Amino acid sequence: TYMGSFPAPGSYAPGSFMMPYSSYPYAGDSMPTSMYGGPTDQETDDRPTEVEEDPTEPPATVDLTGKAMFIGLPSGCTVGADLDGDGKVSGDEPTDTTDDFGGWTLTVDEDEVDPDGFDGPVVHVMAGTKCVDRSTNSSLRVPLKAAQGCGIVSLFSTLQLELFEEAQEASTTELEDATALAMANAAIAKGVGGSAAGIDICSFEPMEEVWDEDGDDDLAASYLKSTVEIGTVVTSLTEIVAGEKNQKAFGETATAVMDKVAEIQLKNADDASKAEGFATGDKDEIKQLVTAAEGATKGVDLSDDEVDELTEVCDFISTFVGEQLDEATADMGEKTPESVLTGIATVGAF
Repeated sequence: TYMGSFPAPGSYAPGSFMMPYSSYPYAGDSMPTSMYGGPTDQETDDRPTEVEEDPTEPPATVDLTGKAMFIGLPSGCTVGADLDGDGKVSGDEPTDTTDDFGGWTLTVDEDEVDPDGFDGPVVHVMAGTKCVDRSTNSSLRVPLKAAQGCGIVSLFSTLQLELFEEAQEASTTELEDATALAMANAAIAKGVGGSAAGIDICSFEPMEEVWDEDGDDDLAASYLKSTVEIGTVVTSLTEIVAGEKNQKAFGETATAVMDKVAEIQLKNADDASKAEGFATGDKDEIKQLVTAAEGATKGVDLSDDEVDELTEVCDFISTFVGEQLDEATADMGEKTPESVLTGIATVGAF
């Protein structure tokens, strides 16, 4: 039963200090003895009369702001910046909690920020039971991330970052960031299909498009359908393979599956024989996702028959979800925005 809601759019450091010598008792020519009380032949004129140190200024900071998004806008989610590049948020790295509209703000040192975005700290949205998608009323199970310059952290920003890294790793020569980013965006556009060629993953908000009378309903529908299909298959596959393990283990398996989705999509992007869509809609590619989930989950060793069976299950889920989404988004122009989004969210809660 759908229980979500859809908000309308618009929504010192103290410096060191030394007392000047001239302020010490018996300072200057009048000092009769050494510090041990004996006579001293040292010329007092050679003594420093004052020691000064400039206080250390705190580093300049900037606020990184953005929004988390899955099917809807998740609230109560921990968001953090990975400053040391170890792939996780820990220690004293900055964190925040998403508000009711998925908003977050992270304060970081200015020298941590990369103007181009992809060499700065990665922003992570951590999955967990307290992180709830307001559209589906379900907890976020798949961890999300985005390059520092990306204003929306979503499933597609996660794919974008994975595709960006895959493109650089797969290249025999060093790629410029702009080239790798263009390859990542092209791969996503082919997966989403339709008019997605010019889509900006870091600013596109599909719900805004649905609410807007002049919005691109078809692109919004394709975006949301792809999100639900990928999210459902990745979550279902991870739940089956990883079971009810802790969120850390679950997240590691889900991340491995998402990595494989990105790897496959990058290969498919330049293959004219491959139709629009993502790996979650192709049985042979789903099998690769199953193998990736198995390899990332400790203590799991699937037989060939189990791999085949699980592939069939995930293929059924993908087909069923796809059919339900097609029905939910059919004739969007004749439906209210709320009914369209409710239909998508109902399927997303599957």
